[in-house]
Amino acid sequence: MSMGVLNLLRELKHPNVISLQRVFLSHTDRKVWLLFDYAEHDLWHIIKFYRAGKTSKKPVMVPKAMVNRNILQLGFL
Repeated sequence: MSMGVLNLLRELKHPNVISLQRVFLSHTDRKVWLLFDYAEHDLWHIIKFYRAGKTSKKPVMVPKAMVNRNILQLGFL
């Protein structure tokens, strides 16, 4: 993992994105460990929940072009 990615993760502050809290380096086996805020749910389980129809609320529909634009913009950070 590059230092640029680590710096980006440290600076990224958004209410819908969990924050990177600490970075741990293992000098013996050269591994990097990342500590993030606790997330009560993960995206996979949220998708399964809505697909199973376990809620009366419908998720907000976002146009595909909007999602693609946002993903491309993340690449420029």
